[in-house]
Amino acid sequence: DLGALWTTGLSVANTGSAAATVHLRFLGHDVDGREGLERSVPVDPGGTVAWDDLLGELFGLAQAWGGVQLRSASPSLAATSLTTTPGGGGSFGQSVPLVAEAELIRSGSARTILAVREDGSSRTNLVLANASEAPVDVDVALVAKDGTPLGSRRVPLLPLATTQLTRVVRELGVTANVSGARLVLSTPTPAGAFAAYASVIDAATNDPRTLLP
Repeated sequence: DLGALWTTGLSVANTGSAAATVHLRFLGHDVDGREGLERSVPVDPGGTVAWDDLLGELFGLAQAWGGVQLRSASPSLAATSLTTTPGGGGSFGQSVPLVAEAELIRSGSARTILAVREDGSSRTNLVLANASEAPVDVDVALVAKDGTPLGSRRVPLLPLATTQLTRVVRELGVTANVSGARLVLSTPTPAGAFAAYASVIDAATNDPRTLLP
């Protein structure tokens, strides 16, 4: 994103007393994720598997970005990711938790992301991931802090596809500075299901902050 080089790590823990296997599929971005690379990894009871550079270490990709799907027959797995870039003598970045099936945004309901900002100090990116193996349309609406609708857009997603709306406020046709706004996310697709999060990024440092629905 605009000059920052990001590396993503992933940790998967087995909190149960039986062995488990996690199946990981790299979905890429703006493509049909069903064709993505897949790997299966055993996780011992009480154990954790982790990668500092998931795409490089597990999938053998030197440079890429997109969503990762995790599947397992075990109900005892927990997972989270950490995306970082060097800076300030160390590193900075953001953690993005696993979105479980029960937390997906589904047809017939809407979810909101607060604290959206686009001005000289910060910008906001929105990430959308189709959780189904069929195409899904996502409706994205921007609402000002006084409740005024500012803009909207329908985003089509291929099966298991991930996309990013960089500077989502501008993508929705708003040219003025915005702070304290919210995104309202829904899908008109019957049986549609998707995940979403946003990043508010400091314009001076590229340091991101995760915003969840």
